[in-house]
Amino acid sequence: MQVPNQKRDKGILPTPRKTRLSHHRMTLNPVGKPLHVFESSRQFISAIADAMEAHDDTWFKGQILHRDISVNNIIIAENGEGILIDWDLSVKFPKRRTSQKEELQEPKVARRFARTGSWQFISSRLLRSRTAIQDYCDDRESALWVLLWIALQYTRTSSRPGSGRPHDLRSLMKIFNEVDHLTDGSNAGGRLKLSFLQYYSQEPISFTNRPALHSLVETLITTCAIRYDTPPTAINIAALEIVRKSFQEGPEKELVLENIVGYRYQQKMEDLQSEVWLVKTIRDHLAMPGWPVDDKTSRQEMPPMSSTPYIRPFRVYNFL
Repeated sequence: MQVPNQKRDKGILPTPRKTRLSHHRMTLNPVGKPLHVFESSRQFISAIADAMEAHDDTWFKGQILHRDISVNNIIIAENGEGILIDWDLSVKFPKRRTSQKEELQEPKVARRFARTGSWQFISSRLLRSRTAIQDYCDDRESALWVLLWIALQYTRTSSRPGSGRPHDLRSLMKIFNEVDHLTDGSNAGGRLKLSFLQYYSQEPISFTNRPALHSLVETLITTCAIRYDTPPTAINIAALEIVRKSFQEGPEKELVLENIVGYRYQQKMEDLQSEVWLVKTIRDHLAMPGWPVDDKTSRQEMPPMSSTPYIRPFRVYNFL
């Protein structure tokens, strides 16, 4: 059996460049409360929007990626605003200058096999591939898992709108804690997250008395899930461009485009990669009417333990 280092020694995998690590110690005073201690569901979702606004600013303006979006790294300040903390795993992506513009100089393969971040909130893409490079879309997917983690465990939900029947919370939480132990001693996961994203429309979660939250979760899931769809072929893209040039703007054009393979993929990918998409989407839903003002945090009861073994969640660092 070959372990990753042995594979590199034999030239099977590329040798990563050496990284100089620095160890720092800091003593901090608390400036807020945990994300799950909220006065209303609207407050904790607003805090996530504030935190991701800071995340997106540092990425799009400074090419600094946080890489550990998790429940413990977003706090609610005394004024109710969200703060993104724990930047110790962040990394700055260097730029390279070309003849016409500057482009991010991204590595082609991950330098370490261990994943960076908190396991429960790492994107499905990263958990399923040890060589995938983490990007800001992975962090945005992590924000979705943070929102769901809090909403499922600390607010009321039902399996279908109007049914009143609660979800099997224990089964849902397996999505976050799934771990596959591989033969080379490493860990993988993300299969349950992928299935949840791709088949969410078949059994959506209904958030009691919060239709705006239901709509928000559905919008975030359908957009994040698009990365796992099959990209359109060159023929699909060519056909799409012909339709775009053949019709004038209007309802008729939109109707035709909806039936062209690849149109939805392009639209959702443009949204996911847009600088303002995530924060704007959350705040647009927060502006909708119908949010309760007194649905304080309330830990939901977990159903009895089944015979399925439970794997203890853990946090992953890439310092090895």
